Amino acid sequence: MKNEELLADAIGGLDEELLASVSRKRDMDSTNRFVVVKNETETVKKRSFRKFWLPLSACLVLLLALAAAGATALVRGLRISENDEGEKMVEYVPDAYECVPLSELTGDVVNTPARMKQRLLQYLAGEQPSLEGMEGMCYEDSTGQIRYIGEVTDTYPVFSFNVGMPGELFQSFSTIDAAEAYIGYAGMHMPRISKPTVQLGVYSAGATEGGYRAVNADSEFELILTGVFAAYRIGEMGSAVSGAVIQFGDNYQHGPITFKNSQDRSMAQETVTVGTRTFSVLRIAPEFEGGCECVTVFWDENKVQYTLEVAYASEDEAAAQALITEWMNAF
Repeated sequence: MKNEELLADAIGGLDEELLASVSRKRDMDSTNRFVVVKNETETVKKRSFRKFWLPLSACLVLLLALAAAGATALVRGLRISENDEGEKMVEYVPDAYECVPLSELTGDVVNTPARMKQRLLQYLAGEQPSLEGMEGMCYEDSTGQIRYIGEVTDTYPVFSFNVGMPGELFQSFSTIDAAEAYIGYAGMHMPRISKPTVQLGVYSAGATEGGYRAVNADSEFELILTGVFAAYRIGEMGSAVSGAVIQFGDNYQHGPITFKNSQDRSMAQETVTVGTRTFSVLRIAPEFEGGCECVTVFWDENKVQYTLEVAYASEDEAAAQALITEWMNAF
């Protein structure tokens, strides 16, 4: 098995729920499904039994979902708690739960709903929605297996969003400037790192009224989320993913929440102040992550939610910390 594949197994992945679950209400039921409710209608989507689809996030699966009721009254910061089943819950409360008006976007991402509609028509016809232009991403086939799009070689992906559903798209770019221009939001300033990126692109998610249960040929998509994601290598086995996400839609209440379905996971939180910014930092003990040290940094500014997820071997601690410090100083 290649080192990159070992890395993927060790540090898990950004589950398809990472960015798709951004409705104003998100519930789970006892049949391992999640329910998204919008305007009192719901769509039920089967959850994968494979816990981690993408290579970064056995240490942390970020679910950009609605925060706990009343969270807007809380002070910005990171909180660790447990649910009634004893599962670890990690919540980052941003400074404000605000959506970006689509009118403030100047990039081509505003045209993605039309592309999503084309994929929806394929979906309704019983076809696999077009995966053109989304090499390196993944989808779930009819047998429930996760398939990568395009050849996976020595450049095994650090992240790979599940883009099998019509309303999920990914667009690769060669520079952060080009990725930001594709979105065109003046308030977004993705941190620039001196290390070269090994993956870079924009993920976008859309929603239809009533969800997939109620779709028909006349259904239209509403863009509800988009973000730039950049991946970097740390040593032979480690990697980092930097993300900058904005959300849209008056019918959605947003707030990032992280969910850990493990009762014995050892977590610690701290704050780090750099200049005028105080970052929230989550650390997860390596004995619970296949020997990988895992660190996630949170920050939000100008309605943009920024994260840096890092997983590395102990011998690469200095390089990992240097990357984290550079990221914090890059705002």
